[in-house]
Amino acid sequence: MAKGYYDIHCHILPGVDDGAPDMETSRAMIRDAYEQGVRYIIATPHYRPEMFEPSMKKVIRVYHELRDYAEEVGIGLRLGCEYYRNEQMIRHLLAGELDFAIVNESSSHPLLEYCPLYEDYMVAVVSADHPLCAGAAKKSRKDPCPRIDLKQFNGERFILQKPDQSSRHYTDLAIAYDHAEPGQVFLLENLESACQLAAEGYGIAFNFYQYMKNFHYPKPVRCFRIGNPDDTTSYSIVTLKGKQTLPAMEELIRLVRESA
Repeated sequence: MAKGYYDIHCHILPGVDDGAPDMETSRAMIRDAYEQGVRYIIATPHYRPEMFEPSMKKVIRVYHELRDYAEEVGIGLRLGCEYYRNEQMIRHLLAGELDFAIVNESSSHPLLEYCPLYEDYMVAVVSADHPLCAGAAKKSRKDPCPRIDLKQFNGERFILQKPDQSSRHYTDLAIAYDHAEPGQVFLLENLESACQLAAEGYGIAFNFYQYMKNFHYPKPVRCFRIGNPDDTTSYSIVTLKGKQTLPAMEELIRLVRESA
């Protein structure tokens, strides 16, 4: 395979999620990717209970069809999955249907092995032009997110995720800890879009610091640690104890640990 870019997150399979609607679109995406220098794509169709539950037979069928076309164009196509964290994830791991998962917990099941990656905490994301930023503690390399009492934002618009999203659970804990009272709540599933709206001054968004700091913002933002200052969330790679792992999967896990 010729040298070029790797696209490791792409909703290019036709008709299986909210990505490409048909094969014609998928093939056009393959051609566009090649022209932009991409030489390797991992297709990552959504899997999320009650929202995206594509037929595995259909996923595999359209993947093989599109893979053959991609090879003709000069792109290597492989099949992955954007698997939303849910209650079934542990069951799939125990059944050997998943090679590994990244979860925000350090240990819970005796048949699973947990490899710690990093710890994170919830922050409020606000526009750098917000009046409270002028009098807030300055960020530093040691403390990029000084703590703020959420009650100072009482009466403002809070941009929250949907109740079934794990990030919403931690946001709710922080709001309850500070006894904050939003004036209006705007629900938005996409975490990056929520932070971008906050950058535009539309409201106060909430996210984990290690996640939000990598977003692209149209305007400057400030982030403030919220909730209980002793609360952190541990992220771990989880595998089934005793399950034989392919060398390629071991290498992927190693790279994930190094990047974390």
